Amino acid sequence: MSQERPDASTEFIDYNDCLSTLGANPEGLTREQAQQRLVEYGQNSLSIEKGDIALIMFLRQFKSPLVYVLILAAAISLLGGHAEDTIVIAIILVINSLIGFTQEWRAEKTIESVKKLIEEKSIVIRNGEELEIPSIEIVPGDLLLLNAGEKVPADARIVFERNLHVDESLLTGESVPIKKDVICLIEKPHYYEELNKVFAGSFVTQGRARVLVEKTGDQTVLGEINRELQEVEKEPTSIEIRLRRLSIFFLGLAFSFLILTLLLGFYRQIETYELILFSLSSLVSAIPEGLIAVITIVLSVGVYRLSRKNVIVRNLSVVETLGLVNVICSDKTGTLTRNQMMARRIFTPNNYYEVSGVGFDVESGSIFLEGCGPEDCLRSDHLHKEIDVEMKAPINREGLRKFPDLEMLLSYLALCNDSDLYTECLTENDPIRKCTGEDQIWRIRGSPTEAALIVALEKTGLHKYVLDESWPRISEIPFTSDRKFMATLHKPSLAVQEDHPSLANQDSNLLIVKGAPERVEEFLNKSSGTKDVVSDFASQGLRVLSCAIRHLPKDHLQITEKDLASMEFVGLCGINDPPREGVKDYIMKAERAGIDVIMVTGDNEFTAKAIGKEVGIYRPEKNDRSLVGDIIDAMDDDELRHALEQRSNILARTNPIHKLRIVKALQNSGKIVAMTGDGVNDSPALRQANVGIAMGITGTDIAKEAADIVLQDERFESVVDGVDEGRHILNTFRRVVLFLTSTNFAESFVILATLLLFVNPVLLLPLQILWVNLVTDGMLDIALSLEPKEKGLLDQPPTSMAERVLSRQTILRALFYGAIMAIIVMTVYFLYLGQGAKLRTMLFVSLIVTQWFSIQNCRSPTKSAFTLGILKNRVIWVVYVIDILLVAILFILPPLTTLFELVPLAPLDWILVVGLGTLVFIIEEVRKRVAIKMQN
Repeated sequence: MSQERPDASTEFIDYNDCLSTLGANPEGLTREQAQQRLVEYGQNSLSIEKGDIALIMFLRQFKSPLVYVLILAAAISLLGGHAEDTIVIAIILVINSLIGFTQEWRAEKTIESVKKLIEEKSIVIRNGEELEIPSIEIVPGDLLLLNAGEKVPADARIVFERNLHVDESLLTGESVPIKKDVICLIEKPHYYEELNKVFAGSFVTQGRARVLVEKTGDQTVLGEINRELQEVEKEPTSIEIRLRRLSIFFLGLAFSFLILTLLLGFYRQIETYELILFSLSSLVSAIPEGLIAVITIVLSVGVYRLSRKNVIVRNLSVVETLGLVNVICSDKTGTLTRNQMMARRIFTPNNYYEVSGVGFDVESGSIFLEGCGPEDCLRSDHLHKEIDVEMKAPINREGLRKFPDLEMLLSYLALCNDSDLYTECLTENDPIRKCTGEDQIWRIRGSPTEAALIVALEKTGLHKYVLDESWPRISEIPFTSDRKFMATLHKPSLAVQEDHPSLANQDSNLLIVKGAPERVEEFLNKSSGTKDVVSDFASQGLRVLSCAIRHLPKDHLQITEKDLASMEFVGLCGINDPPREGVKDYIMKAERAGIDVIMVTGDNEFTAKAIGKEVGIYRPEKNDRSLVGDIIDAMDDDELRHALEQRSNILARTNPIHKLRIVKALQNSGKIVAMTGDGVNDSPALRQANVGIAMGITGTDIAKEAADIVLQDERFESVVDGVDEGRHILNTFRRVVLFLTSTNFAESFVILATLLLFVNPVLLLPLQILWVNLVTDGMLDIALSLEPKEKGLLDQPPTSMAERVLSRQTILRALFYGAIMAIIVMTVYFLYLGQGAKLRTMLFVSLIVTQWFSIQNCRSPTKSAFTLGILKNRVIWVVYVIDILLVAILFILPPLTTLFELVPLAPLDWILVVGLGTLVFIIEEVRKRVAIKMQN
């Protein structure tokens, strides 16, 4: 257990005082000091709740009221001398638990395989020397060296930095890297406003720094969020609530029938042994022993279907809850968007261009004259009235010669650039062979914004490394948040004339400036006249960069801000983190399904609204609204709930506390909430949500631990597909419960009727009832659970959590089916009255046969089996064959025949039973057809 740190705050005090408070020095800690602090404060790791051990996970499967009832039935069977019944019930309980345990265990192992197995290391300064150590050994007072591409391992104060930019999106949701500085700040209300500090879990995208570690492990901002996460109690899932209600229903039903059986037995003065046997039969008949196992199988089938769509389900019971979801709270960065900045629109004084493609993938998409590409024109008034046919093609290396303005702009933006692109293999390849195509993924070093400019260049067939060789950099003015621009000076090489004729100028050095349009405008020799263009780009949520150049004498080798004058405007580039392909269609699909999609992001309101408009979440014409974190802070819970009910679909500048409050407010409005996210900042809300959904690739381990579902492909579409699958499971759940309940009613009606009508009743044995409930019904239930998915589930409104699976209508239908089956079985009873063992055998067989026909009735509450396709669910017919063979075995093998107290039957007996059994199907088919005609 790590020790708490001293109360002395280090946030807003002088650097030297900070060193003193932490007991550090400019040369770093000594090895002895570091070891002592490691013992004192503990490892630099988070106290993440560990998963259950296998035994606990297995025993948890027995946690159900219905299971408790089955255990009670097994105990009564044992006390009544029917050990075989006890063994059968025990076997089915173990099988059910193994199914649930196997699924949860596999899900946990899959999650572990997704996590990175490579131990993270960091460079620290100790005794004045640079050492590479495991990040978990970092302690307060350590001096760290951070470079581009590295993960920040602890909360630390910046001592020295050079152009340091940090991506804090996993903490804050803000997609744009933050520029950090060595400055003394006045107190800030939020950690993400402390620009002189870096925080564990963030990434250095650009520059380098030396930082002084202030907090490690659970004391970091990351640790605080993790502690809040552990305090969030997970609400029971929909199916857990429904199963609890069903258990109470069946428990009441079982004891009601048991009491009626006892009362009738005493009235008939039946002997004690027989009365115990009858009571046990009554109890067993009223309990759907196979329900838990079948529901587990139904959910497992749903989990398998989702796994084929790269969706890992950690908790079986949450699959059905997906079908009830009526609000999806989606993170923007990495979920609705790819978290990969991309150039979208380009302007030069001669043309407008549009860029297509997917994120950093150079090989996807191209650059077109605006209005000629696959995305078509975004603004018709910018189009040329007539465009040459050849110009409608994607602009490649050869075609670029027709657009020297584009070549110059892209080249200058790539030269005045500190980022880089590289590919990474996704699979293990032959080291001699380069991985290509689907085997590789494009990665970046440095700023995502600058990387987007390089991607645009590479789409045309030009390469940054060639430009860097042709125009080597000799001086620079680095970008800062105060300057809002970057400038570089380049001298020409001999290859310029041949490789880049558009850029050729051997007699001068090239000065390039790139930055915010308003700053670059200050350096121009004349106004660019692009104010309207900049506003147009910005209104679409694009981050706009302007570029200008100036030629300087070849002996001019150093630049200062004084040189940034009389520059020539080259063009503009609009960049954003674009929506994922297909997101808009799926958001519309969700809307048709009665599901509200709300964007919850740490990004600024302007960017969030722009992306919201693009994907169809934010539509001012439909009175959609937006809220920002500061306004949420000023609201109490009731005001927040009311604001969310008024179509506040864009929630920007939100922190972890905001997200948690938002989910709770929606739940207090009666909403079933699915929350998506990948960052640490999403974790408390992921756990609070009815369905927490984490991203599998970019998601943090904390987010995955908090979630119920992990999306391996990180596609928003998978969420909507999950809702579709959840609705199918809910319908399957209803069908299964209807089938099992009607069987239980039939068995109970038969037992009560025989006790009421006959002095010396002959009843089904408990073991025979268990066979019907577990073998025949169990297999048919599995077949019913594999009924093909209905079309148009997402065109229907979501079901309310309050709506019971055993609704009044379902109970009436089950009573109707049960009564028909009971009448048929009692008909057999009267026909074979007085024939002892043969009567019991006929009752057993007739109950099995009626189930064969009842299953067809339960496939749909309204549609005829012929409309559905009598042969469409082939699994049912396979089960028919298997069940016939199993029943035949009972009659063929003497030990089983004796155990079940069966006698041989004549062919006419079988014909009679099957003939009467068809009435179950015929009567219901007639009822459905009459109901359809009346409805029409």
